[in-house]
Amino acid sequence: MTTEHHDEQPQETFIAPAKVRISAREVEVSLERPGLTRGKIIGWIGLVALVTLVAWVVFVLPDRVKTPVIATAKDPAPAAPARGGERSPFAEAQLDRQRKAAREVLQETLARQEALAGKSIETWAASEYQQAVDLASVGDEAYLQQDFLTAQQRYREAGEAFAQLAAQAEQRVRQAIRDGNAALDAGRGEDAAAAFAIALAIDPGNAAAEQGNKRAAIAGEVAPILSRARAAEAAGQLNAAIEAYRQAAAKDPASDVARQGAQRVGNAVTETEFRRVLGEGNAALQRGDLETARRRLQRAVELRSDSQEARTALAKANGALAERDSKNLLAEAKNLEAQERWHEAEQKYAAVLQLDANQADARTARDAAKTRAELDAAIAALLQQPDRLLQENVYTEALKLQKAADTITDAGPRLSEQRDRLRKTMNEVRSPIKVVIESDDKTSVTVFKVGNFGSFRKHEVALLPGKYTAVGIRKGYRDVRVEFTVQPGRAAPAVVVQCVEPI
Repeated sequence: MTTEHHDEQPQETFIAPAKVRISAREVEVSLERPGLTRGKIIGWIGLVALVTLVAWVVFVLPDRVKTPVIATAKDPAPAAPARGGERSPFAEAQLDRQRKAAREVLQETLARQEALAGKSIETWAASEYQQAVDLASVGDEAYLQQDFLTAQQRYREAGEAFAQLAAQAEQRVRQAIRDGNAALDAGRGEDAAAAFAIALAIDPGNAAAEQGNKRAAIAGEVAPILSRARAAEAAGQLNAAIEAYRQAAAKDPASDVARQGAQRVGNAVTETEFRRVLGEGNAALQRGDLETARRRLQRAVELRSDSQEARTALAKANGALAERDSKNLLAEAKNLEAQERWHEAEQKYAAVLQLDANQADARTARDAAKTRAELDAAIAALLQQPDRLLQENVYTEALKLQKAADTITDAGPRLSEQRDRLRKTMNEVRSPIKVVIESDDKTSVTVFKVGNFGSFRKHEVALLPGKYTAVGIRKGYRDVRVEFTVQPGRAAPAVVVQCVEPI
């Protein structure tokens, strides 16, 4: 490898690395050359890359980099251009930052301006709106002159002006709606329509303004009805007045005048009716017509639940009725006691306590009637089913009932009869009855829980009332089983026990 030298004057030039293209095939061939190993090739490539990098740093980089000038606290302005009228990178960065800030404020201002679109601002704030637009135009001029700080300030002032107009728009809408409703209440339909038109021009689709606009369209129909209602109310013709107010409310359900008028006249009608029924109730109470008094006074309380006068009178009527009804019920209860109809008497005493729970005598009488009713029912049940006395636990309970009945000294005819019948039935249950058992003198007979009587033709045995089982056994014959019942106070049944079926 040889290197040629030229005696030429050196010049300042950009040195760029030569483009070297080596195909895979060439690399393979070169690797196959004698004396040229893979390690040597990698070494040459690294050397060429290093020389190229050093040349770029020494000759090219100095012309590409501008010396920055840092502003001091005394002079915050950007540094003068490095050369050729160009700004330093630091100054350019500051300017970019100011430009970005101005654009951000501009976007916010545009959004606020957009919020005013469709509010017909030219009809109610044209001058203020134009002033805000002019401020934004001044900001545009400053922006084009790259005075971004001034542009940012003017944009901000314009945005604040747009925001104030938006707030004023909401206030104007609310005021217009109030004016429209006031005009409707006064029966001025045209003025109401004009006010609602302003509200809808600023805020199209406003629900309250649309409703008011619809009401204004029928104001001509509603106003005469309201005038008639007011005249009737002033003349004391309350029924005619409330009817007219209701007609107006039916045509214009949102009319406060119609609704309040109907309520006001309705209250007056209620008060008149209240005074009438209250007087009738007090008069009935004075003459002792308690049922009429209670009905009239109850109606008065329904009309005016806050009237202490009506409540007091009603309580007095109810008290008089309760006292009268209690006396009647107590008399009925005493009469039922005399007839030994204890359950009905208990119910009468319970009704008395419902009228006046503080009547101690009625409570004591009710408890006594309840005890007698339970005793009467228990004895009656045993007498209707005397066979239950054959059960030991039932018989024990009957003994308790008999003892309780015997302790009553003023027993009436019914209880006396019950006691006698119960005692007789209980004695019969405990009295043996002669039972005759017949057989064939060949069958051995046994009565369970009684005894084995062997073979016989006829055998008598005394048995207490109850259920029994007799068994017959005979060699060569099938056993027999006979069940029979001995009932108290009745004749003994015929019992035959014979084995007659050969095996």
